[in-house]
Amino acid sequence: MATLKTKLKNRRGGVARKPAHGQQQSSPNFKMDEASRESSPSLMFCHADWTMLRNLDTLGQKAGVSKRNIPKLLAKELVDNGSDAAGTCRVSLIHDGGLRVEDDGDGIPGTAEDLGRLFSVNRELVTSKMIRLPTRGALGNGTRVVGGAMLASGGKLRIATRGSEYEVQVNDDGSASAKCIGKYKGKGTRIDIWLGEGPWIKGGFDEDSLEWARRTIWFSRGVKSTYKGRTSPYWYDSDSFFEFLQAAGKAKVREMVARFEGCSGAKAGKIADDFLGRACADLSRDDSETLLARMRENSRLVKPTRLGHVGKIANLPDAYASVSGTYEVKPSRGRLSASIPFIVESWARPAGNSHVRVLINRTPATGEIGAYHEKTLLGILGCGLHHEVKVGRGQVKVWLNITCPYMSITTDGKAPDLSKMLPEISEAIRRATKKVRQEGQGAAARSTEKTLILASLDSAVAQASGDQGHPFSLRQLYYVVRALIADKLGKELAYANFTKIVSDHECRDGEIWGLYRDARGVIYHPHLRREIPLGTLAVREYQRVPWTFNKVLFVEKEGFFAALKSSRWAERNDCALVTSKGYSTKALRTLIDLLGDGDEPLQFFAIHDADAAGSMIFQSLQDETAAMGARTVEIINLGLEPWEAVKMGLPVEKAKRKSGRKQPVAKYILDRKDGAHWKDWLQGHRIELNAMTTPVFLAWLDAKMSKYGNGRLVPPSEVMAERLTTDTKLRVEEAVSGALLAEHHFSQKVDAAMTKLGPEIGRKARALKRSVPETLATPAQGHRSWADVVGDVAVELVKKVA
Repeated sequence: MATLKTKLKNRRGGVARKPAHGQQQSSPNFKMDEASRESSPSLMFCHADWTMLRNLDTLGQKAGVSKRNIPKLLAKELVDNGSDAAGTCRVSLIHDGGLRVEDDGDGIPGTAEDLGRLFSVNRELVTSKMIRLPTRGALGNGTRVVGGAMLASGGKLRIATRGSEYEVQVNDDGSASAKCIGKYKGKGTRIDIWLGEGPWIKGGFDEDSLEWARRTIWFSRGVKSTYKGRTSPYWYDSDSFFEFLQAAGKAKVREMVARFEGCSGAKAGKIADDFLGRACADLSRDDSETLLARMRENSRLVKPTRLGHVGKIANLPDAYASVSGTYEVKPSRGRLSASIPFIVESWARPAGNSHVRVLINRTPATGEIGAYHEKTLLGILGCGLHHEVKVGRGQVKVWLNITCPYMSITTDGKAPDLSKMLPEISEAIRRATKKVRQEGQGAAARSTEKTLILASLDSAVAQASGDQGHPFSLRQLYYVVRALIADKLGKELAYANFTKIVSDHECRDGEIWGLYRDARGVIYHPHLRREIPLGTLAVREYQRVPWTFNKVLFVEKEGFFAALKSSRWAERNDCALVTSKGYSTKALRTLIDLLGDGDEPLQFFAIHDADAAGSMIFQSLQDETAAMGARTVEIINLGLEPWEAVKMGLPVEKAKRKSGRKQPVAKYILDRKDGAHWKDWLQGHRIELNAMTTPVFLAWLDAKMSKYGNGRLVPPSEVMAERLTTDTKLRVEEAVSGALLAEHHFSQKVDAAMTKLGPEIGRKARALKRSVPETLATPAQGHRSWADVVGDVAVELVKKVA
């Protein structure tokens, strides 16, 4: 066989010979005259990088997929954008081989010119993806790929958003323009796309084209929890942080620092003190590394468990497992490495042929993944992996979702490099496939109440939520499942047993999408004197008012709220009060985690009865439970403890046992030297907080807080200075507006306008009896009230005198 060198020598049937001394080597492909040589001594061709997006062959190369998968990629990119905007969206095929993606978000902002630029192929890569967060996408390149596909195939693109419908034209020079072609009465955004002619298109979009998009929608609907914080300075190494600042351009350093976890508010000014007034792009590599180090000093590492997870969802197997970890990214020039937390979730089921599907932050990875099964090993090839995982005998299908704020990629097409997560990926697959084997072994076993409940959850959730369209309560879910249990086992399902099974299931596999629990307590805000109910939905929507309190006290009994509020104890201690009526509810623990994730300094305290149940309330408040993991903050236990209450001489009551069984006692009591004594004592005795009179209780609590509390809330000087400016401006506005109103005879002008409108108001008022019911009967107006409709009439009347 000829060597490569020989082949090159004999190219085109000739022999490559060296030129004679002083003779120039001629090219076999090009003949140039002297003028050509002067203008181009070495023939070179230059083209912009974006031009690779306007040719079908190079579009696939740039997007990281084969040409046949371009329709799949386009559908996925549009669904990713819709899901980012509204949480989830809808995808469907339309006439003439087209594709439609719809969402119920706020719509695409900007003018027609802005819309055209969004889909321009030749625009700079303007993206928010450089801010590392566990969200979809990696490059922010999706709309350019869509625009490139339109240009390359001669396709058509229509966008309906914010009241108007546009047709987008992508031009050969890479620019794009949007022309308004009509009105749009729908909500959110609707995008219709058609590809041009070509054998690779096969008549346009088809069901296969929707595979990746539908997978994104499944995971969007099913996600149990998501990351609520900001990007972390620990997620950037020296090199990537410098590039981040360069991309931020003219943005001020302080403004950019404030966008990071632990660095907002007054801290931002302190951290950026040496760079005040400077633009991000003006910082040198040394400056950016110094800034990154300061930001890390003011923030904490983000635990992988905070990133959120998908858990068990419809359309995927019950055999599920998750494993978390952290990997390091070292810089090539700097000294600070990045610490990237991640969670690997795996679902598995038996299959005819083994294969693996990978998602990154709930959207499919487009990189090719191959799989094979040999004896007891599952081989995985692609995306940085060339490894085998022990899964037992039998072919399996595996889904992987990796949630992380940053993923190393190998191509522009976002092919992930999974090699750094290999141990966690292997363990997640091993655990999920182990459950597959266990399920197979137990398939022939007798159905029990628990197995029936868990087996019916997916269908019951779909029924209770209207196919995941509406939130639903635990009690509603219970009634759906109860009917099934009665039909299968011929007995009544106990609500208490049902709630325990569901709580255990959520702890193991994540929250059930759409499930909420009723409020069983409140949080009282000091100084605002406002109470907010503690239910699942209320906590999800909770927004803390900045710099209002620096302590939170959990009180076992709501009855103490009256004494604490009337004495202004909460205000004197800048302390929010929380109760959950004797229960450490899931909503309460979620609220504590939410507050603990903030940037303001905050202490958490708890008081409870001196009994076995009180000790367990505190323990479940702080530690991991059947419903959820441990708190991310420390909760200080103020008591009342049994040894303390006995020493105070408080009256002792007899404790009642349930069914004669011993009551569980918290671990912190058992850890005492005399823990065995108090464990036995608590089986037959208890002392309530109510045993103290109100004056004694308040004095006792004051003493506790003086020992452990961090004093009154005094914000940083920058915060107080900003508040002073704001308050002064409001009062100046009130004074100036009052003077101006009087000077310009405001009241007299209002009276004159109302007199002028009087007859018209009368006519409109007489017509309301007919017009209001007609308007409310319109489907598009069905969510509004009669007052909203009357308000619209008032707006039209005002225009006549404005």
